[in-house]
Amino acid sequence: MNTQSPQNNQEPSLYLFLKEFEPFIRQSCKFITRYQFRITGQGSETICEIIIRSVNGYSSPDEFLEQLTLMMDSSISAVFESLQQSPFSSWQPPLEYIESRLQDLTSVVEEESVIYNDRSGKCSRHRHFKSFTNCYLEGLNEDNSLMFGQSIRLATVKYAEVWLQVISDTINRLHLKYETIKQSYQATLVPPVQLPV
Repeated sequence: MNTQSPQNNQEPSLYLFLKEFEPFIRQSCKFITRYQFRITGQGSETICEIIIRSVNGYSSPDEFLEQLTLMMDSSISAVFESLQQSPFSSWQPPLEYIESRLQDLTSVVEEESVIYNDRSGKCSRHRHFKSFTNCYLEGLNEDNSLMFGQSIRLATVKYAEVWLQVISDTINRLHLKYETIKQSYQATLVPPVQLPV
């Protein structure tokens, strides 16, 4: 039986990242998208629209942004609290490691493209959009998910953009907090100016 703690089995920066960013990492494992179809109009005026009910339980991109930001606020505070147990001179490597791992989490969003044809069948528009690579569709039956999968992912584009925004904001905030503490730390090391007598 192995009695070592997880930290002893992992590189310290990895342990710190996995421990403090666990809620956000869990979100990245799969993006469960619940959707439904809404049909309006009649006859030739009938329009079928895809409605996104939720992504990972969040019913709007604004709620997704708010909750991910709260997760990251908590994680950033916990990281700096952990770092305070070691000398300031050792902080930069784990923070750089965390930044690189957060950057890796942007890979769950990819660029997709969709081609719109006019009535004659010619390409009239080519649109690029961001979507989750590990999107799990929950709604109607499997055939509809296969047939309308790209359209459903297109409807979640704002969620994918929020994901990237939250990661970028978090990296910027880690930098800012580190630089603020660094300036404060350096100010305490500067000897007081001796005024002439």
